[in-house]
Amino acid sequence: METWAWLLAYVVGFGLLQLVLYHHFRRNDATPDSTATTPDSASAAVDDSRSSAPEGPGIYCQHCGARNDHFTMVRYCRECVNPLR
Repeated sequence: METWAWLLAYVVGFGLLQLVLYHHFRRNDATPDSTATTPDSASAAVDDSRSSAPEGPGIYCQHCGARNDHFTMVRYCRECVNPLR
């Protein structure tokens, strides 16, 4: 019976640890929606002349203006890591 008690304690403890880690990382998630706008991020706005006349094939980031290669697998900007679409 002692083995079953240890096994049960391990399973319950492991589940609680997973729950605590989930809540910790979920709270500290730095998604673009949860971050506040700072003066530094406002200065990194997209230049109007760059967005109106693209210099070559690719996708331009709406947040920082960096040119990214146009591949179907590219979903995030290589400079600021914000979603491209």
